[in-house]
Amino acid sequence: MAAFVTARSVYDGHVNQLSQAVAADFITQGHYAAHLRSMRSLYRSRRDGLLAALQKHVPWATPLNAAGGLQFAVTLPRGTEQKLSREAAAVGVATPSLRALCHGPKKMDGWLLGFAALQPGEIERAVRKLGNIRLKESRTP
Repeated sequence: MAAFVTARSVYDGHVNQLSQAVAADFITQGHYAAHLRSMRSLYRSRRDGLLAALQKHVPWATPLNAAGGLQFAVTLPRGTEQKLSREAAAVGVATPSLRALCHGPKKMDGWLLGFAALQPGEIERAVRKLGNIRLKESRTP
């Protein structure tokens, strides 16, 4: 038993009691709930800004299930993801592949767009850059 207790304390990395007590007070005094409300509002605002900017500047990117979270997927016209992603990278915008995340035979062209770590101005500038990509020249045969 002693060996297991030692192994658990070495590998488990328990938080000390003072830190646990401070965290418990933070939660019971309502600060954590207030923090969550604040973060939800912040991230909702950033998501809404990204959605509005996409609609305005990149109408060919269709958002999927953008109801919550810190990122959402957009679909792109079939056969365009690879070239559009290269063009986005060339203007300094990271656009993680949606196709790479799809399992099974049905793959979707698209991007996974995160917004949590970006300020509203950064979101707008990045989307404007995407909007300058010419879709018609981006289609693959």
